Amino acid sequence: MKLLFVGAEALPFASTGGLADVLGSLPAALKRDQGDDLDIRVVLPLYQSISEKYRDKMEKVTEYYVQLSWRNQYCGLYSYELNDVTYYFIDNEYYFGRDKMDALPQQCRSCKWLFACNGGCPKDRFLKTEMGEGGLNYMCKGFMQIFERVAPYMDFMKNELQHQRPPANVMEWAREIKP
Repeated sequence: MKLLFVGAEALPFASTGGLADVLGSLPAALKRDQGDDLDIRVVLPLYQSISEKYRDKMEKVTEYYVQLSWRNQYCGLYSYELNDVTYYFIDNEYYFGRDKMDALPQQCRSCKWLFACNGGCPKDRFLKTEMGEGGLNYMCKGFMQIFERVAPYMDFMKNELQHQRPPANVMEWAREIKP
């Protein structure tokens, strides 16, 4: 079976919170549990903050340009293998540069879900916050509803991983609690 994870962060490469813990450990735990029957890949942004010790060992897979409205955007793809899991890194300074975090309004920087969304894609930040500050993602309320809904399941899986148990136990747990 093939399994693809796509996220904004994963340990040990990039982390601002709990999502990095889960995406950093869940693929490797599944691989240990399923062995060669499972081909796991993870796709992440190639942030500038990723350590050189990983960057230096990444292999360039390809590069291309994507037509987005009036501009052509460079997109590079790099790979790195860790714990029998292949990680792909998408290189694009415009979308994944440090400005993505530094330009967030105060409402985002103080949000309990910042670790999960990081303000979302910069192109979607055109609303004003409750205090009138620009740069709020128009999908913010929807993100918050989703994160509230999945939080117990993510917490359960994190706990399972911390106790060296399969995170897939969440399936039985979810059937029992009937959310």
